[in-house]
Amino acid sequence: MMKNLKKTCHDKNGFGLIEVVIGVAIISISLFAIMSSARGAVDLNRRAISEIKGKLILEEGSEVVRFMRDSAWSNVSSLSTSTTYYLATTTTGWIATTTQNKIDGSFLRRIVVSDVFRGAGDKISESGVYDSGTKKFTITVFYEGRFGTTTKQTVFYLSDIFDN
Repeated sequence: MMKNLKKTCHDKNGFGLIEVVIGVAIISISLFAIMSSARGAVDLNRRAISEIKGKLILEEGSEVVRFMRDSAWSNVSSLSTSTTYYLATTTTGWIATTTQNKIDGSFLRRIVVSDVFRGAGDKISESGVYDSGTKKFTITVFYEGRFGTTTKQTVFYLSDIFDN
C-alpha cells in the first residue's frame, strides 16, 4: 500500500510541471496578442491623425487663397499658370512663393493656378473666351505614411468679386 501512495505522489508532481508549462504558454500567447493589438491601435491612431492633419492643411490652403483674393484680386490674378506655388507666412500675412516648405516636417502643400475660359452660355469650358476675372486653383497636399505617399487634393474657382 505504501508503494502505491509514493507512485501516485510522484505522478502528480509530473502533471504539475506540465500544467505550469501550459499555463505559462497560454499567458505568453495572450500577452503577445494584447501587445500586437495595442501596437495596431497605435499605428491606426497615427494614420488617423495624419489623415486629419492633411485635410486641415488642405482646407487652410483654400482659405488662405480666398483671403489673398479678398485682400486684393491682384494677389491671385498675378500668379503665373506655369509655376507651382507654396504658401508662406510673413509679418504682414500670407504670400505665394516658389520655395517649398514642409508643414510639421512631413506635409507639403502645393498650389497650381489655371486660366479659365468661358464657352457657350457663359459656362466654364476647356476653350473659348478667356475670363480674366476668374482663376482655377488646384491645391494638393502630400505626406509620407507607413504605406507610401498619401495625396489629398481640392479644386475650386475664384472670381474677382470686387470687379475693380
